[in-house]
Amino acid sequence: MNTLNTLRRYLRAFVGALRLTLRGEKITPLPERYPNLTAWWRETIRLTDAALSAADASGLPAPARAAWTRHIEGRTVSLETILTTVRYHAATEFPELMRVQGDYNYLALQATNINDLFLLRKLLDESTPTGSPPSLLPAPVRETVAALAAHLSALPSKDAL
Repeated sequence: MNTLNTLRRYLRAFVGALRLTLRGEKITPLPERYPNLTAWWRETIRLTDAALSAADASGLPAPARAAWTRHIEGRTVSLETILTTVRYHAATEFPELMRVQGDYNYLALQATNINDLFLLRKLLDESTPTGSPPSLLPAPVRETVAALAAHLSALPSKDAL
C-alpha cells in the first residue's frame, strides 16, 4: 500500500510539472531561509577544496595527507581527515542541521564549527609534529589552511543568518 501511495505522489508531481511546462510557466524557487549562512558554508567548501588542491600541487596527495599527522587531544589525526571532515560538515551536516527548524540547531552548528576551527589551528601549530612525513606544511598549504581557519572564525551570528 505504501508503494502505491508513493507512486501516486510521483505521478501527480509529474503531471503537474508537465502542465506547467506545456503552459510555458516556471516555478519560482523559494528564497533561501539563511542566505548569509548558506554563503558562508559554500565558501567553506570552496576554501577546503582549495586547501586540498594546494596540498596536491605541493606533493601531498591523499595518501601523503593521510600519513601527515598531528597528535590532538589524545588522538592522532591526519591532515586528510581534518580537511575532509571540515568539508563534510559544510557540505552535508550544516545544511541538514538548518533544514529543520529547532531551538538548538544553530548551537550544534556553532559547536561543530568551533571543533573544526580548533583542529585547523592545531594543524597550523608547528610545535606538535608527529609521524614520519615532514613536520612543516608546505607554504601554499599553510596559506590555504590559514585562510580556511580565518573564514571559520567569521561564522555569521545567529541574528544575521
